[in-house]
Formats: sequence, C-alpha cells, structure tokens
Amino acid sequence: MSEVIVIQGNHTKDEPDIKRVSAYARVSSASDEQQYSFHNQVQHFTSLIQKTPEWEYVDIYADEGVTGTREDKRSEFNRMIRDAEDGLMDIIITKSVSRFGRNVSECLRTVKHLKDIGVTVIFEEEGLDSGKPADFTMISVKAAMAEQESISTAENGRMANRQRMKLGTYVQSNPPIGYTLNGTEFEVNEEQAEVIRRIFAEYLSGSGTSKIADGLMRDKIPNKYGMVHWTPQSVSYIINNPRYKGDALFQKSFKTGFPYKKKKNTGELPMYYAEDANIPIVSAEDFDKAAELMQTRREKHAKESSETTSIFAKKIYCRHCGSTYRHKNGTDTWACRTHDKGTDKCQANPISEEMLKKAFVQMYNKLKANYEHILLPFLTQVEAMRVNKAEQDKIADINMQIAQNTEQVLSLRRLKSQELIEPAFYIQELNRFDKQTMELRKKKNAILHNNRYDDIISKTRKIIREMESACAIGKFDAESFKTLVSRIEADNEIITFIVINGMGLEVSKKEVL
Repeated sequence: MSEVIVIQGNHTKDEPDIKRVSAYARVSSASDEQQYSFHNQVQHFTSLIQKTPEWEYVDIYADEGVTGTREDKRSEFNRMIRDAEDGLMDIIITKSVSRFGRNVSECLRTVKHLKDIGVTVIFEEEGLDSGKPADFTMISVKAAMAEQESISTAENGRMANRQRMKLGTYVQSNPPIGYTLNGTEFEVNEEQAEVIRRIFAEYLSGSGTSKIADGLMRDKIPNKYGMVHWTPQSVSYIINNPRYKGDALFQKSFKTGFPYKKKKNTGELPMYYAEDANIPIVSAEDFDKAAELMQTRREKHAKESSETTSIFAKKIYCRHCGSTYRHKNGTDTWACRTHDKGTDKCQANPISEEMLKKAFVQMYNKLKANYEHILLPFLTQVEAMRVNKAEQDKIADINMQIAQNTEQVLSLRRLKSQELIEPAFYIQELNRFDKQTMELRKKKNAILHNNRYDDIISKTRKIIREMESACAIGKFDAESFKTLVSRIEADNEIITFIVINGMGLEVSKKEVL
C-alpha cells in the first residue's frame, strides 16, 4: 500500500495560535538570592508554561553552578540552541538578561541568531521580548550593564589576590588532594597523603601516568572529592605540584580577555614561588627526580608525535571483508588490512589518497547541486516516521528533581564554607547527590534520545544548512570532509561516503580515474 500524507486544513479564527515554549534557567554561585535559585526557576517556568493556554511545553534547559560569561561552559544552554536550530521551539523564556549571559557579544549574537531562525527570547524580569525592535535595543543595554558588573567584580578580586601573593599572605582556598585547610594553614590528610606517596613511588619506578591512573581506578582509590575517578592528567598534575615537597607556586595560570579564558602563564604575569609554604608529603629529592623524569618523557613523546595523522585514518572500511584500511608507509596508498596480509584473504585493491580526495570533491559537488532532491524528501520521510513519545511530563518531573538536588548541594557548600558540617559528611552527601543527579540526567537523556530518528533529523538538517550556505569546491577541503563524512566504504569499483545522517553516497572509481 502506498503511503498517504495527510495535509491539515487551515486553523479557524477561533483557534489560538499555539507557540512551543522552552525556558532557560541558571545559577552561577551559592550566593544567588532565593528568587534566583535553581529550584525556584525550574518550578516557576514549568508552571508558567503549562498554565498559559497559548503555550505548549517543550523543555526546561538548566545549567547549575556555571558561569554566564562563556557559552561553551553551559551544556544545557548549548543543547537548547541546537534544539532551537532543529525547529523544536518558538519561544524561549528566561529570568533576566544576566541569567542568559553576561557577555554582550555572545548574548546579542545568540539572541539575533535565534530571532533569525524564528525563535524569540522573553526576558521576564525586564519585560523584554527580542521579537520587538525597540526591546532588542534595550536588551543590548542590559547585557552591557551585566557584563560590566561581571568584569568589575572579577577584576577587583584578582587584584586583591595578586597583592596578597606579593605580601606572602595569599591563602589558597582550595587545597589539593593530600591536604585540608585549617584556618590559613594546610594540614596533611594522612589517608590521602598515602595516595600521593604511592603515585610518586610508582612513577619513579617506571610506571606512566596512564598505568598509575588505571591502578588507582582498579583499586577503587577515591580522589579528593571521594569519587573513584582518575585520569593521566590528574596524576600528572600531582607530580608537577610543588605543594607536595612543601613549596607553593602561585599564578601558574591567569584569566584574560572577556569572556574570561584561563591561560597558562608563560611570562605574561609574574609568578610567586613560596618556599616552605606547607608540610611536605614527599621529599624534595623525590619530587625533583619525578619532575626531571616527566620532562624527559615529554620530550620523547613530542618527538614521536611530530608526524600528523591523516584525515582518512580509521575512516575507510573494506566492503569485502569489513577491515579498516591502513596507510602504507612511504606511499600515497591506502590498503585493506586483510588484503595486505595476503591477496588470497581479501580481493580489495589498494586506493590512492588522491583518488579518495577526488571522489569526495565529486560527491560533495553532486550533493550541493542536488540536495533539494536528495535530502529534503529524505527528511520528510524520516519526520513522518518519527513518533512523538509525549514524554514532557516525565522530563519536567526529572528537571524538578535535578533542581532539588542542586539546591541541596548549594546548601551543603554554604554549610561547609561556614565550617558547620564535618568534611567527611560533606563528601558523603555530595557524592550521594552527585550520583542521584547523574542517574536523573541519564533518565532524561534516555527520554530525549529514545527515538533514533531524532538524531537522523538533526544531522540531516545540519547537512542541508551546509549545502545551502556552501559553494561548489574545486579541490579537496578537509573541513568539509570532517563536517559531512562519518566513514568511507570501498570495494574495487565503488567508493561510498557515509555522511553523518547515515546516507550512503556512491562515487564510481571510473568517474575519478
């Protein structure tokens, strides 16, 4: 039976114009006033959207405990923008301009981008609507005021800290693993100190940072926060931290520009080295030996990694046997790994890299010229197959539970800063809430992504946007390849480019010879 597409009739005059509405909530620190609390924002917006007849609830996007000055630090904010680009909403409501962002350029660019794709932003506290031209100007003024406030507060704090470093009175408020802060003094936490001694001993015995991290994970050794989570980077940080031999180095990094970016201090600002700043955990001799060993290993690794990896590495698969292709050293050729072991094992012939590049150029230009006939019908078909699971109520409930957990964590941090609770209890409760929140986020993600068509639709729209804005290419373009292609399948006649939405676009080898 052929598929029938039903076209809905026009709305009557009495039918309300339903708008799909989402909300964005954010708290940036434990000192936020009650009216800005994460829990209250989520609860308020959920209730507001569901009680407004002309609004249809989509989702609440909520970032907790993160800065508003950097978009790339706000995962929920970025997810909201992606969903808006995918056409999932008409309106975004947020508490205020300062909740949306304290960086003028990023804030206005985002609001304008949303406006261009048909999504308006309502700032509740200021009573501003980005869909109104007069309000858009006022949004820029409010964003500039919020940014200036953020700059002034941060700069005053940094200047005060630098002055304390010069005078030798600076106190690091967040001690590394192995220490606890008692007033202004670092005290050794013996249980954690044993972990530090183990790391130095294993490193000096020849183990690398990856092997040490794996061993700590295997033995279920908790880190500073009580979590069993270790990486080569966290082990490397410990080996390089002079705190463990009793000294301290301040201003190893600094924040620059706006939005603020953390930058390694390579001489731009003075560093302050304090000897005998705290009780050592390892001897100065062992610390210096470990530092020297790490420098030697880094130089060796840098030399071995100097050769760049090809863009086709781990991308080409043999259609005959399923093996990946490998680059043959000293040649311009890629060969099936199975075929390379013996021509009787696989019949796939090697492919030159030049042929792969020419085939991509041909595929890209064909797709550019015909995307309306290829991608738009495909998108329509997938959207027709997509089933709306109507899980908004479950998502709203999970958002509320996450918000409640976040409020509890913020309360714990306040109590800890006031020394009203024991460190052991603080870590225990923090781990409990972190675990609960992690499980809730998994449930939420499962609901959001339980339909495999969502990802296909999103990626198809991304390809369409690429084709709409791009021009035909005359030679291989690495960025376009990385944007579009997830893998390549090859046999002796056809090269198939599997693009990010799963479609396979074929190019005959004869066409590119």
